Amino acid sequence: MRIKSAVGVIVALIFFLPLFSFSETVVLKTVKKSGGDFSSLKAALEAIPQDLVWKNETWIIEIQDEGPYVQDVARIYNKRTDAGHQIVVRSASGITPKIQSQRGFAFQISRASYVTLDGLKFVGERGNGVIVDNSSYVTIKNSTIAGAAYQGISFYRVQSSSILNSRIYSCHVGIYSVDSPKNQIDNNLIYHTFYAGVYLGFNSPSTLLQNNVFFNNPTVLSIEDRTGGGNQFIHNVVDGGKRGEYVYRIATNVPPQTVFDFNRISLSHAKLARLRNEDISSLSQWHLQGQDLESIEEEDVIESLGLNFNIQKIKKSIAKRHGDFSSIQEALAAMPRNLVETNQSWEIEFEDSETYFEPIHLSPVTSPEHFLVIRAKNGETPQLEVYRKDAILLSHAQYVTIEGLTINPGAYRGINLTQSRFCTIHHCTVKGVWGAGISVFGGFQNQITENTIQQSSLALELYSYAQANVIKDNIFYRNKAYGITLQSSPMNEISGNILFNNGYFELWISEGGGTKFLRNIVYNEGKWGGISLENGVPVRAQFNENIYYFPAGPMGRVSHREYYRNHSMFRIFSRRGQRTFRMVYTYYQTLGEWQGGTGLDAASEFKDPQFRSTVLGQEDFRIRPSEENKPQQEETPSLEGQAKDQAQEPEPEKVKKDTPEENNSSNKVPTQTDDKQQDKPKKENTLNKILRR
Repeated sequence: MRIKSAVGVIVALIFFLPLFSFSETVVLKTVKKSGGDFSSLKAALEAIPQDLVWKNETWIIEIQDEGPYVQDVARIYNKRTDAGHQIVVRSASGITPKIQSQRGFAFQISRASYVTLDGLKFVGERGNGVIVDNSSYVTIKNSTIAGAAYQGISFYRVQSSSILNSRIYSCHVGIYSVDSPKNQIDNNLIYHTFYAGVYLGFNSPSTLLQNNVFFNNPTVLSIEDRTGGGNQFIHNVVDGGKRGEYVYRIATNVPPQTVFDFNRISLSHAKLARLRNEDISSLSQWHLQGQDLESIEEEDVIESLGLNFNIQKIKKSIAKRHGDFSSIQEALAAMPRNLVETNQSWEIEFEDSETYFEPIHLSPVTSPEHFLVIRAKNGETPQLEVYRKDAILLSHAQYVTIEGLTINPGAYRGINLTQSRFCTIHHCTVKGVWGAGISVFGGFQNQITENTIQQSSLALELYSYAQANVIKDNIFYRNKAYGITLQSSPMNEISGNILFNNGYFELWISEGGGTKFLRNIVYNEGKWGGISLENGVPVRAQFNENIYYFPAGPMGRVSHREYYRNHSMFRIFSRRGQRTFRMVYTYYQTLGEWQGGTGLDAASEFKDPQFRSTVLGQEDFRIRPSEENKPQQEETPSLEGQAKDQAQEPEPEKVKKDTPEENNSSNKVPTQTDDKQQDKPKKENTLNKILRR
């Protein structure tokens, strides 16, 4: 009986013990650079137990200073939690801590539900802001996400989570959701994105977007194919701003049970919707889809809310005397590295023509609104004189403009763009540097315009997939090796340039598919000729309306690889698995042969462009005025005559370029011999717009 009684007591305890109330333990840990429980946010997050439910704990990590906290990854990973045992990372009252990553994202929550991030600032730099994956019941609130090159907040396989009362700006996509249903986006400011404010991808149904303000986004809401139904976009305020294209971009039809309504929309810059491949411009058209029936179109809707998205514009000067700064390094040290975070744009202007023995090396974080300009004041010609290093280096930069600077001999490279994009190099002069005058390594969509590069190793090099750059209206002359080289760099546009007497080839291309080479003047008196196309004619290349003049050398050459047979006596031994080949070149002596052999330059010409002067040290690449009333033998006047002409003749105006049909009255393809016979003066020839200076 005693044994039975003891067993009964034990069973009763096992049954009734869980019914007693045991409140969880709240563990509060502080993070502070000095004086907190942890001096590192990463260390604090790693201290959270893996199983909070078993330990019966809720963890609160409070950051008590502004940081910044820069680490590889701030991560909450693989934690067992529930509604009663949560993780909270928050700021102390009155503090906005900055969390910044050196790698792909500032903060990650992975396989950890019931997590709250409150009152923090995430700086995405060149990756993402906050990424959440394989989690639920995550809340991000009262926070700022700024400057992410990809996604500000990314949800992947996340459900029942919220983004509340936060500010998300200058990111590629503000909020990105894939395979993430039943989430809420409420009362946020989302602005200055590069692609979309909110992106709903595959399997992201039942998302509620309400009470948000969207400003200056190309697309406010993008809904992709197979997103799923039940999404709601209600009670939002929308102004596309200068960047606006569409309020809604929907890949197919409007998903079922999707509701757009009760919104205030300004359509002064953006169209209302892109539905499949059809544009919908007005609310009345959109009503036919049964959407936004109670929404209203309202001008100046942002101003009516009293919101201000202005950028602080900072203008500073550099001058040996009486400038804000007397040296380049002082100016660069004063400028914040992350202009997006500080919500500033900077303009630094040289106000004298002195020589500065300092390089400009920058890796700023910018955006289209938070840009950086370094320029010479009108009428001033500041000189940079740097030895054995790059005079100007922009590394992983974007939206930076360099204008009006002169780089003297001695630098390794004049201007080096390394993995940079959307940068502009304008009206600069580079003289006699050891390497390339301008070098573009990777990156894309940079603008290189109206620069002069002379007596360097080569004028311009693009390599390692430098794509979609624009090289326009430059003068590259008397450089030792090449004018322009493209190596593994597709889709670049080269137009309106003058390439004159560079050492070997004026244009050298290896793997430059989609290259556009248009309306250039290419002049070389040497034996090498003009153009070398390594590895054959680039696919989808466009060469046209150019003017070529090679009195001594060939028009160009095209090469291909010829592989040796396995048993060839000429086979060169190499590493296992590597086929051995030699380069075989086909030379084209005349423009006609080049046109027939390559299929390029159908409307180009071979002729002397008649520069005002090609004398060494006295080059003047303006075109001489029309000489239709002068006898033909006077087409090439003496140097004395040229000097007299320059003294007497007024400055020539820009000449409009004739159409190809006007310049080719017959179907005969011009050759070098033909041009020498046909090179009679014309009233206005095809040299139009190319020379401005």
